[in-house]
Amino acid sequence: MKHLLTIVCVLIYSLISHAQQLPNLPIPIGAGNAEVWNDAIYLFGGSDDWSGTTVYQRVYKFDGTSWAYHDTIPDDMVWDVETVLAGDYVYLLGGWYGGEYLNRRYNLNTGEWAYLANSPNTYQDWGLTSELLSGIIYLFNAYGEVFAYNIAANTWATKNLQYSFRNLGYEFNLIPKCSVHYRMGQL
Repeated sequence: MKHLLTIVCVLIYSLISHAQQLPNLPIPIGAGNAEVWNDAIYLFGGSDDWSGTTVYQRVYKFDGTSWAYHDTIPDDMVWDVETVLAGDYVYLLGGWYGGEYLNRRYNLNTGEWAYLANSPNTYQDWGLTSELLSGIIYLFNAYGEVFAYNIAANTWATKNLQYSFRNLGYEFNLIPKCSVHYRMGQL
């Protein structure tokens, strides 16, 4: 048992001691989102504090050695913006303040931005989650709603119904079923 514990400790130490150290970003920034493409990390948006009073409409690129200011995001709804990588494109969804409906695409090859069909997500501009599956971006918000963006058709669909009553600053949600089912390639 001692030998097994020693081997495990040596393996863990070797993994920790050989981890790559990333240099700090040029500015203090959080509440952004990152994607990896062509052996580089791209950081989109963010802020220098949790209140979002200062937002950064920036894209930073880490090339394996250092961070560099790479490009500018054309709007300022970038605090906690959600990103999804699809091929050579990064899709930016939502973003505080007021970007709940926003859907924009960044071409990593050319640096071109495009605004796409607005999302039916009308309640939440931060704290979103998204994933790509078979050419569809699934967007999840904290109200239990799921939306599907068809990349090829530039269209949105609501994948579940959610009933919400907003009254006196409180929110009550009636969600018929709170589970996501994956069956035969469809959500």
